[in-house]
Amino acid sequence: MAAGRAYEPNCRARVREAVPVGTIVAGLFWCSCYMVVGPWLILVNNTLLQDTGFPYPILISSLGVTASAVSARVVVDVLGWSTISREVKQSVAGLQYYKLCLPIGVLFASTLAFGTSTYLYLDVSLIQMLKCITPVLVLSFLAIGGLEIPSKATVLSVVLITIGTLITTASSAKCNVLGLMLVIGSTSSEALRLVLTQYLLTSCKFSVLEGQYYLAPACSSCLLLLACFREIPHAIENGAFSVFYSDSQLVLLSVFLGIAANYLGYLVIQSVGSLTLKVLGTLRNVALVVYSVWFLGEVISSRQLVGYSVSLIGFAGYTQLKGNKMVQKSAQLPEGNNNGASGTKLPLLTKDIADR
Repeated sequence: MAAGRAYEPNCRARVREAVPVGTIVAGLFWCSCYMVVGPWLILVNNTLLQDTGFPYPILISSLGVTASAVSARVVVDVLGWSTISREVKQSVAGLQYYKLCLPIGVLFASTLAFGTSTYLYLDVSLIQMLKCITPVLVLSFLAIGGLEIPSKATVLSVVLITIGTLITTASSAKCNVLGLMLVIGSTSSEALRLVLTQYLLTSCKFSVLEGQYYLAPACSSCLLLLACFREIPHAIENGAFSVFYSDSQLVLLSVFLGIAANYLGYLVIQSVGSLTLKVLGTLRNVALVVYSVWFLGEVISSRQLVGYSVSLIGFAGYTQLKGNKMVQKSAQLPEGNNNGASGTKLPLLTKDIADR
């Protein structure tokens, strides 16, 4: 026992010494960008939907992900500034691409399309509150698929999240049924996407660029194909594409922020881990709720506030349990097998699920 206690501080000391200042600064920088870019993108896209006469959420959703796909292909195939590793190429060769990447691309497209559409029917603040339900859906899919057996404490945390979300929804005076269905569709698609990602891509260690190189085109193709049937003919008929000229700066800002948002999630995980990403995502949602109330004039009832607080307490417990589990797993790894300390690429597409 004494040897074990003596070993732990030494191990921690080595970890501290192994983290250079540049890595810490980079982590803080990516986290700061992540906290700013996501809410900014939501507000910009909401403005495009509501104020510019361009009520086409699928097309708006496709802007950032299509630009990300193009940028990744240009960097690798045209400019040659980066390459795709042999392991990644083999893992998605031939039919494997359609088995691994395409289903995730379809679900990601569904998440973006449904998620952006909700802003046509619900307030920004209510949408951010309802996002707390994502861990509930993820855990349900994991349990159904036999991928994880939740502990009693985890179930209790999920129950708190569910109760809080139900209180928030029932207390909202502007809770549109279609908007609520879109939120459920978005969160369900995201939860299933993360579960399939964990299940299908455990052995695929994609870098940030490789993830965009293979997954972004699949997502972009699905969105544009859907838009061809649902939105593009109507937009052409109404002359809605004139917004690309009249509000070109806003459109370009949406594209730029979309690219940044697609890359930043991976960069944050690579720098500080998926658990930190979950915490930052929740804090970001809270900040958006506050911003919507103070600056956009949205009204939150006391019951909604109580319900949201209950959900946040449940989410905090869920995050703490996940963090403890990750620490226990890390403690069982042999020395030198830590991805963060070695220079190997992190499995960015197998991040701890329920991080949104």
